[in-house]
Amino acid sequence: MLNKLGSNLLLIAAVTCAPLLLLQGIWLAAQATPLTLTLILGTSLLGFGLLFMLAYRARNAERAQQDRVWIKALQLRDPAVLETAEAQAALQQLLSHFNEADLDAHRQIDELHNLATQDELTQLQNRHAFRRDMTALLQRDQDTQTATLVLIRATELGKLNAQRGFQSGDAYIKDIANLITRVVSRFPGHQVYRISGADFAVLVQPVANIPPPLLGRDLKIAFDHYQQ
Repeated sequence: MLNKLGSNLLLIAAVTCAPLLLLQGIWLAAQATPLTLTLILGTSLLGFGLLFMLAYRARNAERAQQDRVWIKALQLRDPAVLETAEAQAALQQLLSHFNEADLDAHRQIDELHNLATQDELTQLQNRHAFRRDMTALLQRDQDTQTATLVLIRATELGKLNAQRGFQSGDAYIKDIANLITRVVSRFPGHQVYRISGADFAVLVQPVANIPPPLLGRDLKIAFDHYQQ
């Protein structure tokens, strides 16, 4: 604020002195020698130029200071750093628009990620996610623990599609997906995938430390109960 006031005062002084210096030169022209008049006008113009230069530099310094304050406010995302209420309101509006755009971008990225790795019918992870996770698991060179992989085929899908239509087949696949998800939910570190039309995969990470026969037994009991 003080820098702004100083630069404004210098500018006002420069503008005010200009006509006064011109009037002084006109008044002295009639009674002064040419040499004296030249010296007076020269020193007056020099002072006037210096005054304008100081005002120009002060204004540039003020703008540079304002730029630094704005950069700091943007880096901190804090409108309170700015001096005036108008600037604070402008920055707050700018930050609000930026936050909305950022959230929208993250939302679109999440949607694209889900479309790429999620099965539309069952909402399980799909073949691409299965390949990604299996590749990551196999690349653990120093991991001596054993993960559990179970492959499941819904054998009645083709028959249902042929006899009752695809809607019945879709309902059957959803039932199988829900059944598998329910059974493996008690195993830590599990992932369930639909890797093709009738094929599912269950991957249980080594952290679960559960005997594979236990998972197979639970799945068999659940499928036997479903078929009754």
